[in-house]
Amino acid sequence: MEHGFSNLSTPSQKLLAMNPEDRENFLKMPGHIQIKKQVTITNMTKIPKMIEGEKPVECLIVTTESSHLFVLDPETFSVVEQRKIPGVTSHLAVQGIYAVDYFMILCLRYGQVYRLKRGLEEIKCLTNLSALPVDLVLDYNRFVTINMDGTFQSYTLKGSKEWSVLLEGTPTAVSVMPPHLSESTYIISCNAVKKERLEGVVYIYKGTELLYTLHVEDPIQAAVYGPYGFGEQAFIFNTIGGGLSIKLLKRTAHFGNSDKCAMLGSSMHHNIKLLVPKKTRIFVEQTLREREQSKEIYSWFQKTWQGMKILTNESYLNALQNSTLAGDHSLKLTAQVLGLGPRLKILIQLQSLSVENALKDISIIFLYDADIYTVERPYINIPFITPNYIYKVETFINCSLNVNSAVNLAVASNEKIILSAVVNMPPAVVPAI
Repeated sequence: MEHGFSNLSTPSQKLLAMNPEDRENFLKMPGHIQIKKQVTITNMTKIPKMIEGEKPVECLIVTTESSHLFVLDPETFSVVEQRKIPGVTSHLAVQGIYAVDYFMILCLRYGQVYRLKRGLEEIKCLTNLSALPVDLVLDYNRFVTINMDGTFQSYTLKGSKEWSVLLEGTPTAVSVMPPHLSESTYIISCNAVKKERLEGVVYIYKGTELLYTLHVEDPIQAAVYGPYGFGEQAFIFNTIGGGLSIKLLKRTAHFGNSDKCAMLGSSMHHNIKLLVPKKTRIFVEQTLREREQSKEIYSWFQKTWQGMKILTNESYLNALQNSTLAGDHSLKLTAQVLGLGPRLKILIQLQSLSVENALKDISIIFLYDADIYTVERPYINIPFITPNYIYKVETFINCSLNVNSAVNLAVASNEKIILSAVVNMPPAVVPAI
């Protein structure tokens, strides 16, 4: 049986790292060395055990360097749940009640994001981040991340990206404001170069809209948002030089769309008069026409809307027919036909969605009607496919008749078909002889 180096105990790792001539002396040492693997904690958070309130009983959630997740009971000091996770967790967020229903968002060290729900053994992979993560927070029906490439991104709980904002500086931490103060409002601390000097900057975003910017003299090393003393809302920054900065919000502060950003030292401009143009004659005539022909306009709108739905469904059906996913080998195939005929080009894209495993000896076989088509390369061999890389291959196909038929694609590995797709060929224009 083979074990990875990280799964061995500390004495075993030390023994393998030694020079061969020193191993015998190490093994002859007294037997007080305890063969035990040292568990290193990477993340911790808490979740209410039974009910929510001001002072609820909360369970402690811990993730370790050995890719395990533990839930600890605070009353019995025992492990009530243990899970094996796909990798080492760098950030962890949880929402819900442990005894009722909950889910967790796990962000791994190399940018993969997983979701773990109560009652489900499977841990679902949501998405892969565009860069390594810096921080992650959970905001009701979405989670947001700040990454090392300076982006601030929002994802749904199904893994679909909602938006991405490029920050001016290197992000260090992100927090979310309580819903009663402002919905979907985030506080991001960054370090940026201002006037040839590195200093800290704090951005307050409501979605993708920048509401406020706060400058700190020294670069920010860590930041936290929450109650402090008698104040319910406060920003606390720890700078690289060892300083501590605390910014308190007014009790009447509310970060809404039309409300003022009431922070100490705020210099934002408000009550700006908008230049609204006067109603022109064309606008009045258009209003009267819409009022008189409201039924016709509504019927035309419904007809256009239904036509748009049909086009969307047709495009989606076409995408499902031309793209297939092999679950066992995590292989994605996409085929596209280019040209008008009688000579056409088939462009094939293969992508391995596996994070760790590479595919070898992949073959693409074309199955077609020889009376109608002639394929220049009916058999294409791909020796090696690396993860998360798109391989493009192409071949030409000649049409001899003015009819169209389907061409089947079969992807084989180790003399076994692992994936198949159907390419609907367009009617080719064959000149008369």
